Amino acid sequence: SWPGQFTSATTTLGTEFSTDGVLRYGPHNLQINSNDLDNAAWNLHNVTVGNLDVIGSDGTLSASTMTDNATLNRHQLNDNLSGLTVGNIHTISLEAKAGTLDFIALAIRTNTGSQAYSSTYNLSTGALGGSHTTGSPTGTNRTITALGSGWYRCTLSVAAELAGAIFVIGLSDASSPTWNNDSPRYTGDGSGTVLVSRAQFEINSAFSSYVATTSAAAYGPRKHVV
Repeated sequence: SWPGQFTSATTTLGTEFSTDGVLRYGPHNLQINSNDLDNAAWNLHNVTVGNLDVIGSDGTLSASTMTDNATLNRHQLNDNLSGLTVGNIHTISLEAKAGTLDFIALAIRTNTGSQAYSSTYNLSTGALGGSHTTGSPTGTNRTITALGSGWYRCTLSVAAELAGAIFVIGLSDASSPTWNNDSPRYTGDGSGTVLVSRAQFEINSAFSSYVATTSAAAYGPRKHVV
């Protein structure tokens, strides 16, 4: 076992050894406006977001209601990602809770649309739903973890094919939906909701810990073993 550890503050991306001896990047979040999902940095398509209007996993008003509209379409929000390291596995994550809909979808796709990896998550049962690929993405993985009070952390991991990509959060009406490119496509009724919070994008093969951002990337304290 490790004799001990200490932490150090940082304002840049750096590595740390986990307690199981794995070298990885310390906690960081390259997704700006990570919990301000109605910010102009996020592109909304056939959805509205009531920013910080519901109680989140931490017991405060830290979550938002994502609502579809009454169209047959993809109901999503997305943002362009930069700073990817080609060949490295990257992970996006989101906290979510069922509203009137039981399913949320996450996706990472290249800016060109040539590669994409998508998954749905069942927020009623805590089970993984269906997955969908475009092209031949590698290093893929996905998880769902219960946080309590009906909240789940959903993650999606894939190796970067290009230096730019798009982080997609989509509503879904089914575990195995009709996919349109990277997102479920269904007929909304204007009242389909899921509660969402704490988006994160990191250059790690798995979720580390949440780091809040506003207008710039942010970096959490790194752990060092001694």
